[in-house]
Amino acid sequence: MADKFNFDRVVRNMEKLKTTLPVILANEAQNFFAGSWKSQGFTDKSLNPWAPRAKETKKTAGKAIMVSTGKLRRAVQNSIREKSFSKIRLVIDGGSIPYAARHNNGEDGMPQRQFMGDSAELRKQQRKTIVNQVDKIWK
Repeated sequence: MADKFNFDRVVRNMEKLKTTLPVILANEAQNFFAGSWKSQGFTDKSLNPWAPRAKETKKTAGKAIMVSTGKLRRAVQNSIREKSFSKIRLVIDGGSIPYAARHNNGEDGMPQRQFMGDSAELRKQQRKTIVNQVDKIWK
């Protein structure tokens, strides 16, 4: 015989989901943005490769774009500032990394090499994650 519907269990699972889902989604977004370095471009509906360097040197030839010290990439990997049911916020500190916005937005004559922002692919991934997590509250 099937188990009876346990409303109390569903409510407990929903309350738990309100704390765990933002963490899952924030980590998913952070990993997605950090993945821009691996793919050497930003994925919205499809991959938009980063513009190549204007001038290659012996030191930079054959190396990944936007990797010199790794400071910006590490900042993206540690960009979660808030993760709650009402708000998820990822931030790169422009004070410590002033060139972050120039790269991401293509400012001051620098070509845009976006690594963070709205992404159709990320939204698709997160919708799937939300559906999977909500499905679990019934179990």
